[in-house]
Amino acid sequence: MLFYEKKIKFDKTVNMKEILTSKNIKAFECLVNVWKNEKLSSEAKVEMMRPDISNITDFFSAGEHYYCVLNLETQNLDFISVHAPKVLGLPMEEICIKNIVSLYDEEDANLLPYKEKTIFHFTREKLNPKEIGKYKIVYTIRLKTPQNQQKIILHQSKALEISETGKILKVLIVQTDITYLQPKIDHSISFISSHSNLPSFYSIDSTIQNFKIKKNYYNFTKKEKEIIGLFSKGLRQKEIADKLCISPLTVKTHKQNIIKKSNAKNITELVTNCIKEGII
Repeated sequence: MLFYEKKIKFDKTVNMKEILTSKNIKAFECLVNVWKNEKLSSEAKVEMMRPDISNITDFFSAGEHYYCVLNLETQNLDFISVHAPKVLGLPMEEICIKNIVSLYDEEDANLLPYKEKTIFHFTREKLNPKEIGKYKIVYTIRLKTPQNQQKIILHQSKALEISETGKILKVLIVQTDITYLQPKIDHSISFISSHSNLPSFYSIDSTIQNFKIKKNYYNFTKKEKEIIGLFSKGLRQKEIADKLCISPLTVKTHKQNIIKKSNAKNITELVTNCIKEGII
């Protein structure tokens, strides 16, 4: 897998400094229990399903980011990119899933087990095993680095390894710093399909067990999504027009139509909502 930059080995001989704060210990233990309750270690390891990762670039939004691979059987990180220290404020040798959770806002950390239960419920009840790898999960989370930097993180994940019975064994996680957008934190989860024949589901309340799935009805065209993506990268109307070989007036018209469709107050709110909901 070419997108792995650095492999991290975890074993009993590693003297890893744990910085987990007392406020998040219970949340982390609950999170691990959710994973253990899935009984992943009992799953057959033959003929493991490998989801399509050809659209992996769709994960990366404008902003500093890192990616890693979470092994749900061992609750360890099998891989992590070299950019993680810059986003998390931790030295590479201290980065593990427990220490990452320790950085999270207390409210957000306490909701993580609910998010994981919602994810497992969705993949188990709404999808068949062959469909699981065609979805990515998106939500936002707040953290504070050891340097006291408050950050808002866009969390995106996708199943990398799935058992024959549909149990998720390994997950690719991409976390992007979107603090500059100042998005509203609502603790919802979105399930974004990478295939046109499968629906995407947005803004699911993770605290409700029998959740009702809400669909996104923006219905942006391919061109509109392209323009939103360019706005998210900080390009101005004229720059977008030059890049797409269209007139600035056409870009302005697209922008007005996009904002009208989304009911956003301005382009910043629009971009924020689209990033959170996986539209761009």
